[in-house]
Amino acid sequence: MSLVSQINLIGVISPVCLLECKKAIKELKSGEQVIFLLDDTFVANDLITIIERSNDRVIEIEEKTDYCQIAIQKG
Repeated sequence: MSLVSQINLIGVISPVCLLECKKAIKELKSGEQVIFLLDDTFVANDLITIIERSNDRVIEIEEKTDYCQIAIQKG
């Protein structure tokens, strides 16, 4: 079973928001998952691009009315 944590970054401005995402992913162990709540679509798109170019993987992207929920698993 992999550890799943949730990080609420709604209202956090860019680039701080993206830096917090990268920091959280870096601290994960292989197989662990993190869910980010983001209300900045540019940050969400940048995060997905970064993950797609790494050994990590996007598990799920769920768009809500006011925010986006992105689940990531550490590679």
